Amino acid sequence: MDFKVAGSRAGVTALQLDIKQPGLDPQVLVTALAQAKQARLQLLDTMEAALAAWQQARPGAQRSEAGLGLSGGEAGGPWLETLQIDKDNVPLLSGVRGLGLETLQESSGARLVVDPTGLVQIYAPTAAALAAAKAAVQAVEGTDMQEGQEFDARIGLRLVAWVSIVV
Repeated sequence: MDFKVAGSRAGVTALQLDIKQPGLDPQVLVTALAQAKQARLQLLDTMEAALAAWQQARPGAQRSEAGLGLSGGEAGGPWLETLQIDKDNVPLLSGVRGLGLETLQESSGARLVVDPTGLVQIYAPTAAALAAAKAAVQAVEGTDMQEGQEFDARIGLRLVAWVSIVV
């Protein structure tokens, strides 16, 4: 017999029962549901205690908008941040056949989801991974540039009799 129960404190929200032989004794089902309730409530208590301890240790921590993790606290994630880049820069971020995005994910340790509209969602296991991925996205878009910052560049110049061309 395979028996799975899911739910909240309010009750059961999903139930799956696979049996190989016909004729299930109803008392077995009653006992299994009682054990599942006890286990479900114990698991919820453990999860809530861990979340409360994490939030208490990190006063600025809050649940992410999507409820996929915690953001705004110290290291200990998972972390989620959403950025909006110019939609014309999406191909620059993605790279040829997605290799730019793949390289960025491998180097930062974060997972990025890029929408064609320019919405970039960064999912990271640590604050450091989030910061690395965010910096890489901003570098591609150029939003990491600051006034007075110096850059090295190679500029080509071609002189023709009537005009100069800078490439």
